[in-house]
Amino acid sequence: MKLLILCVLAFCGITFAKLVSKTDCGKGEVQSLDIDPCTTDPCNLKAGQTVTFTLVFISNQNSTTAVLGGSASVKVPPFNYVMTLMNFPPTSLCDSISCPIVSGITYTATYTITLPNQKANNVLIKMTITGDNGNTGCITFIINVQ
Repeated sequence: MKLLILCVLAFCGITFAKLVSKTDCGKGEVQSLDIDPCTTDPCNLKAGQTVTFTLVFISNQNSTTAVLGGSASVKVPPFNYVMTLMNFPPTSLCDSISCPIVSGITYTATYTITLPNQKANNVLIKMTITGDNGNTGCITFIINVQ
């Protein structure tokens, strides 16, 4: 009976937690990305909605700071011109993780932002984590804003 309850709880955790496909643009430091609320991959989010990103990363450096920044952009046809929709303001991750960060240690950081009231499909999000000695993580992923 305990095994059945454990299996049901594990299934519920898998069903309601959405890990999103990502592309590494660093050196593999970002292990996973979870977006809340999100039920599909790519995520279909609503314009004006508040979204929380949870990143699990392994620091590649000792640093007194950890800052997350990023951007949202789309390709505009017919020449695939890249247009930036918004830049994420640089935000200290030290509010959600314990700083200083130590090389080789795994951290779970959260970042919450309200999406602009602009609808767009295939929005490329790029997030970078920067420490005292430069880039400590970088990922890109796609969302749709309905």
